[in-house]
Amino acid sequence: MTQQKARPLHWWSERQLALLVERLKHARGKWLAAWVDDYRTPTFNIPSIVCRVAHEHGAPVADSTQWHALYPSLEVDGENQVWVSSYRTNEWVAQLLLKPSIAASRKNSIFAAELSEEALADCISEIKNALSIQSEVDSVFDRISMETGEIPVQQYYPWSGAVNVLFPLNDEFSLTLHIGPGRATALLSSTSGAVSVQPAAPLAALKDALSDKTTHLRVELLPVDISVGNLQSLTIGDVLVVPHLLTQQVHVKTAQGEPLCGAYLGQAQGQKAIELTKLARASQGPNE
Repeated sequence: MTQQKARPLHWWSERQLALLVERLKHARGKWLAAWVDDYRTPTFNIPSIVCRVAHEHGAPVADSTQWHALYPSLEVDGENQVWVSSYRTNEWVAQLLLKPSIAASRKNSIFAAELSEEALADCISEIKNALSIQSEVDSVFDRISMETGEIPVQQYYPWSGAVNVLFPLNDEFSLTLHIGPGRATALLSSTSGAVSVQPAAPLAALKDALSDKTTHLRVELLPVDISVGNLQSLTIGDVLVVPHLLTQQVHVKTAQGEPLCGAYLGQAQGQKAIELTKLARASQGPNE
């Protein structure tokens, strides 16, 4: 059997996710103010940004939607990566910038394509800044990594720490982001907002983590019957004869009383000892 690698468990509160929403909201407002003429008009409708833990979103559907990594995989691992869905993105950005009628008439024009690509690249740049992903590359084609691929399925497990984001740019078009657990942890756990993309120290195996810890065990012998009068007259130094034979198994329990194993009384290195065994099954009746 292959032993799975241990992984940390993370869960984000509504307050923590709300702080992430504020970071992204500021980035979106900055981009809209720079690219959309009627952004500040009363008629401009823009839904709220939604952040939630990834497993509530469900695993991504394997269809024509493509996920682009926002950072080259040679520089960050999957735990610290951020992906953006790019399905029909340029088409929607062109409509947002040029209005539907103009966008339709210039659907195949070089101008519309270059404008939408530049606007999208600038939007991604603002998102990177909000998520503390620093990039020195200015090329419009390099602002989004051209790497595509599937998001690791384990990032959709409960307690993974990954976060999904619905990032609307107007009432019809939204980007979808997936923030890897390492980057989400750095963003939501840090008070300074600085993010380190260095891999976290590996978790220790369970037996290694507990190897130097101590615990308490209870060893129960057969009960002793004693009258109430004799019990009340007991004093320090009195000896009770225990009707427990060395050939009889004793019960070893945790400090909380949970059965752990069986044992036999014995001696080792001049001290009283017990030999641990499998817990004996309860005696069965004649009809069992």
